[in-house]
Order: sequence, then C-alpha cells, then structure tokens
Amino acid sequence: MNKSTESTLEQVRRQLDCTDEAPTLDTLAKTARLSPSHLQRAFRRRYGMSPAEYHRARRFGQLKAALREGAGVSDAVYEAGFGSGSRVYEHSDRLLGMTPASYRAGGAGASIRYTTTDTSLGRLLVAATTRGICSVTLGADDTELETRLANEFPKAARERVDAGREEWLDAVIARIAGQLAGSTPTPLHCRPWTWPPPHSSGAYGMH
Repeated sequence: MNKSTESTLEQVRRQLDCTDEAPTLDTLAKTARLSPSHLQRAFRRRYGMSPAEYHRARRFGQLKAALREGAGVSDAVYEAGFGSGSRVYEHSDRLLGMTPASYRAGGAGASIRYTTTDTSLGRLLVAATTRGICSVTLGADDTELETRLANEFPKAARERVDAGREEWLDAVIARIAGQLAGSTPTPLHCRPWTWPPPHSSGAYGMH
C-alpha cells in the first residue's frame, strides 16, 4: 500500500471519528477519490474492519465507556450518538453479550467464558456470555488482557476455556484473528471493541 493511499485511508478514519451518523460508503469514496469497492477493500485490509464496522465499534466503545462511568442507559445511548435506544437493544446481545443495564452493573449476574490467541497485532482475548460476544480485546500479554476483562466485568463470573474445550469459541477467535492479519493498529485496537458488528454474517451463541 503506497503512502498516498495510507494517507487517504487515515483521512477517512478521522472523518468517521468525528461524526455521530456514519457517512455512506459512496460519500466516503467521493471524499477519498476512490471507488466504493476499492475503499472498502483497502480500509478493511489496513484496519481489519470495514468503514461501517469501524464506526459502529467506535460508537459502542463510547456507549460502554459512558455506562462504566455510571451514566444512565438513556443518557449513555444519547452520548454515544445513537438515535434511539431501540437500535442499541436490537443488537445488545451481539454487541454487549448482555443488556446495557447489566453491562452498567459490571456484568452482574453474567457468566463469561473467554480464551486468548496470538495475532499480528498482539495477543487477542475473546469473551462471551450465553447471549453473545461481550469483549474482544488486544493487548501485550494474557495478564494484561485478563486484568482488563476483570476491570470491565467485576461482578461477572469469569472462566477461561482452553483451546478445544469450546469449538464455537475457537472458531470465533480464529475468524477475528484472520480479519486482523496484516491490518494496522488503530485507536480501536488499543481498547476493547465489539465483534461481530451489526448486520454481519453469523451470530454466535453458546452451545
């Protein structure tokens, strides 16, 4: 990827960081002077996710931060730039692995299973409840990742599962690691971010 394309993609990423409503792919492509398909492929190759997925992950990161700081659910939804709470609740299982209220309470009542693996960007932790993925985090080592998980969900029961014990979780973490292969670290890669994004193919549940 040449320097000009890298600069263009960084400009697109900054544009996504500065807006509550995600611009359409066509709008971003016109700004970047690239075709929509080229922009989609290049952005995913560099950052490990599409522009739309990046924007959703950023907003849900803001939602999580507001909830952890003690904001009411309605206030947190508003602060994160969502038009209505229904859009959050519609995807809360896949994006939070629990209700926003449960997340705000530190995962009280939730049972979380997690595992880790190596990626090109560092160690990756994926955690899930019976409702869906609740945390996907990159870090330097397992100790750091497990500390983050404990800090994010202090009231939840947490259990590490080794490779082979949960086939579906092994498949999820392999898929995410594959998506990250060759991508470039971003602010989203430095803190927990959500997976899978809304409307992506496949939802995961505990079996």
